[in-house]
Amino acid sequence: ADEVLDYKTPEGVALKSPSGKNYDAVVHCTTGIPWSTFDPNLSEKGVVVDLTPGPSSLLTFALKKLTFSKKRLVPFVVTVKREGLEHLT
Repeated sequence: ADEVLDYKTPEGVALKSPSGKNYDAVVHCTTGIPWSTFDPNLSEKGVVVDLTPGPSSLLTFALKKLTFSKKRLVPFVVTVKREGLEHLT
């Protein structure tokens, strides 16, 4: 990562880049930040990978697909199985 934002700061909440550049990719690790916050801060073909997708993320994903938008939201959905967790112990 070139930059990391703290969501607790004003710049982090607004997703403003310290360098003033738009983001090519964002790994979204929290809830409660709408697409409208990401959109103006992404490059023309920017991608947001949402590690905590909810209903609004899935709806945004579908709308971006249907409208052939160059900016994308990718919900990262993981299914955890007991067998996989046993390897961690």
